[in-house]
Amino acid sequence: PELGASLGVARSLLLRYAAEDPELGYCQGMNMVAAVFAVATSSQEEAYRRFFGFTQSIRGLWLPGFPLLMQGMAHFEVLAEPRPWFQHLCRHHVQPDMYLPRAWMGLFSKWLPLPTRVLFLRKLEGTGLAGLLALTLSILDLHLLYMLQQDDMDDVLASLECFGDQASPDAAVLLKMVEAWLPIAESAAPRAERRRASAGRRV
Repeated sequence: PELGASLGVARSLLLRYAAEDPELGYCQGMNMVAAVFAVATSSQEEAYRRFFGFTQSIRGLWLPGFPLLMQGMAHFEVLAEPRPWFQHLCRHHVQPDMYLPRAWMGLFSKWLPLPTRVLFLRKLEGTGLAGLLALTLSILDLHLLYMLQQDDMDDVLASLECFGDQASPDAAVLLKMVEAWLPIAESAAPRAERRRASAGRRV
């Protein structure tokens, strides 16, 4: 219902993209990405230009083997490890691969209302993986108390599916948190590489 007339535009974006990038084509979650661009722009041509550019920048989320997803999850673990909510998730055996793919491939459609996703779209377009990481960590920080109230694996997983049903986060607060996380997220790559190298030496 919140997408309304933009659904037709989103479908056109997806069809055109699949024709221009047949290696990737259409993958699960891309409809939610296209829908945000359809809503955020005043013309279909602008929507496609921005959708194409953004999808190209993160296409590794969907390519065989999910290279960008695997890289992003490694970076996420380095950044999230000291956070109380991450430790809580790990205690309940909830690993990043159980919630990050859906969050990222659907461009936070389960976590943020559409107006907030539109508001952050330019930020994500300009920051790529670091932006995805910064927004993810900010959202999870905001929902710390809610997650800590969940006391078994099923409840924790359910909570990660329904952030969108909670009170919408204050966009200004969320933006400040994202801005604070961005430089940290951008520095995560070498730290993740060192961790992988250390793990390899132990093996």
